[in-house]
Amino acid sequence: MTGLAVGDLVVSTFFPDWSQGDAPLASFARTPGDGIDGYGVETVVRPANWFAYAPRNWSCKETATLPTAGLTAWRALVVEGHFQAGQDVLVLGTGGVSIFALQFAKQMGGRVIVTSSSDEKLERARGLGADYGVNYLRDENWSSRVMDLTKGRGVDLVVETSGPGTLPQSIQATRIGGAHRPRRRDDRALRCGSNCCANGKTANPIWNNCGQQESTDRNDTSLRQNGFSADD
Repeated sequence: MTGLAVGDLVVSTFFPDWSQGDAPLASFARTPGDGIDGYGVETVVRPANWFAYAPRNWSCKETATLPTAGLTAWRALVVEGHFQAGQDVLVLGTGGVSIFALQFAKQMGGRVIVTSSSDEKLERARGLGADYGVNYLRDENWSSRVMDLTKGRGVDLVVETSGPGTLPQSIQATRIGGAHRPRRRDDRALRCGSNCCANGKTANPIWNNCGQQESTDRNDTSLRQNGFSADD
């Protein structure tokens, strides 16, 4: 990043050492505010390439949503998920990543199914463009509801933001050959080389590049307890 001037509004990068290619670290050891000191100070000296220009006409509060929630959703759909117009995506919950994914997918011409325990939140999600809402408290077997909404086909992509508690049903709700995009970093989760299998159904795991390694074991255990296998 060059050409910075006094008064420019910038946003910090989540992984300052990762500018392109694969992630250089499998941890938050170099993440500001986590492994190293963050920016809750009046003055800080850091390399210019640790920052990016903030969007014009955005407030600091709006800009702060981008490095984690916004970028994670973008990578899930576009960089890794290769999402296309006309495809179906399932987003779990109404947190920051899911809401960004919802809006990105609608802008790209997709159909979006949102889950939540709150009818009020589902209604707000519909106001943002969601095509369907599923209350997982009322529909405990919500993967079956998703299958119904997709006429038995399943969704093309799941933005999995919850983890081992929802992963088995997420796979059940996905079409054969569909993709999962977990929020946490699980590059070695399930030890899957090409696909995950459940009752003859296969789904391609597309693991995120940020999160906690301990979720690898949790995801693996959860799948196996629910009758799923992970093939190398």
